[in-house]
Amino acid sequence: MASVHFDTLKFVEQLKAASVPEAQAKVMAEALASALSTSDVATVRDLERLEQEMNLRFEKVDNRIDRLESHMQIRFEQLERKMDQRFLEQDAKMEQRFLEQEAKYESRFQEFEARVDKRFLEQDAKMDQRFLEQEAKYEKRFATIEAQLRLHNWMLSLLMAGVASLVLKAFFI
Repeated sequence: MASVHFDTLKFVEQLKAASVPEAQAKVMAEALASALSTSDVATVRDLERLEQEMNLRFEKVDNRIDRLESHMQIRFEQLERKMDQRFLEQDAKMEQRFLEQEAKYESRFQEFEARVDKRFLEQDAKMDQRFLEQEAKYEKRFATIEAQLRLHNWMLSLLMAGVASLVLKAFFI
């Protein structure tokens, strides 16, 4: 904050020119100089510096959010590739096992077919359950991220409103 420059001698001279007694003019000048020196007044430079600082902080927050979003996107893509790979491996393992079982137990084909159908149903149920669990985890993560983004947006709006109110106050009050 800066103080306002006040020329007491010039003020006294102006009051004397307006027919104010010199002693009274000196007391008025001293009182006005004292009042101006104890009050903190924000200058345009102070407000510009504050605006620059706030802009830098907002840029840092925006950059951090961008990095977090990028990191989360990469992580989700990695998880998706890992799941795809595991499903492919599981499918390959199951296919190999079925071929071995079919060659080994061809005479008991009907019994084997019944067991395979049962296993497929169980695997389907397990896979469905796993998909539901994974979907619930992703939904929870996305909800958390969306809540954080809404909070950051709200905080950013609140900060901008605060800065705007300070600027308006400085110019109109």
